[in-house]
Amino acid sequence: MDECVALAKECGVAEASVEMWVASELFMDGNKRAFFRAIKTPEARLHWIAATMDQWVEEDEEEEEEEATAAKRRKNLIFSAAELIGKFYVVDSGFSNQPGYLAPYKDTKYHFQEYNQGPPPRAEGLHRRSIIVSIWGNHSTTQVPDFLNAKIDGRPVKEVIKDTKWLEEEFTMTVQKRGGVLIQKWGRSSAASTAVSIADAIKSLVTPTPEGDWFSTGVYTTGNPYGIAEDIVFSMPCRSKGDGDYELATDVSMDDFLWERIKKSEAELLAEKKCVAHLTGEGNAFCDLPEDTRLPGEV
Repeated sequence: MDECVALAKECGVAEASVEMWVASELFMDGNKRAFFRAIKTPEARLHWIAATMDQWVEEDEEEEEEEATAAKRRKNLIFSAAELIGKFYVVDSGFSNQPGYLAPYKDTKYHFQEYNQGPPPRAEGLHRRSIIVSIWGNHSTTQVPDFLNAKIDGRPVKEVIKDTKWLEEEFTMTVQKRGGVLIQKWGRSSAASTAVSIADAIKSLVTPTPEGDWFSTGVYTTGNPYGIAEDIVFSMPCRSKGDGDYELATDVSMDDFLWERIKKSEAELLAEKKCVAHLTGEGNAFCDLPEDTRLPGEV
């Protein structure tokens, strides 16, 4: 390896250059080291390194072109599906408003009053829309996106999206695992997202909640009107007068599907509470969680 590096330097390859990096990668292979040593002249060795580098660049460009073509095909597939079955993907602000995508207005969130007051999307054929949706339960994969009480432009979601199976399965699971997907995609903590959520929660408490709207936040369940176990922190639909306090929304509907999943998240929180009983003065700790519901990538 050292001998080949020395021969590369004799060819005029600078130590910190791209050519030297290419040569070092090549020299990891014993057969390529032997081939390089067998080349008779410095000029021919330099030509071999340069030709290899050009080949790698060309292969990278081909891979990028193939990925761009595949991405375009996936995008067109989503557009076609959206037009055929009337579904859409709720996406982050990094996406533009296009058929099949429902993106928020710039610098606003779905559950804030400003969303209704923001400028309309520029994409042709789209209109302003108001979205209300709650999240119940724990911050884990048992969290419950509440499509039963959700509304789009004032209409119940189940009137707009009539595929109940999709709502119960694909939509619910996508929301439950979204945080883990972000952690896996970026390879690091979603702390920035958490910080934004904290700021959003505070803003919800100091901003009067629009009539008919609510926001979701984790609060103590003691005295709640839904029948959820007492003395745990549980995400529930809330309203605020803008004075820093909140009250639980009572005009929500409940069906068997929603209640079953709320109870599953409740059971998980009660089991977690037992795990730290020795810290809360409630006796000896006993940890018997039904399953690992941490978001993928969390430790």
